[in-house]
Amino acid sequence: MASVTDEAVAAYKPAIDRLAARFGKRDYRIEAEDLAQEAWIAVWLAMEAAKPVTKTLMLNAMKDWADHVTHGVPIEPVGLNVQETVSG
Repeated sequence: MASVTDEAVAAYKPAIDRLAARFGKRDYRIEAEDLAQEAWIAVWLAMEAAKPVTKTLMLNAMKDWADHVTHGVPIEPVGLNVQETVSG
């Protein structure tokens, strides 16, 4: 796995913010911040795996989140058990 820095991921901020704002306008139930967060995770994971970071990668992460929120479609966990993290 490649070492990923905050600065490397931050280079994608303008694209992520632009895509999240545009995607978020399609459905009032989905906040742009949530969409951006999903894209940040996808970018980080792709960079760690030395895979290309593309607009399609970011949009697919946002689409997966939108499907989950609007239709209850389960999304794949990224290796973090949120309940364990929250409860200690």
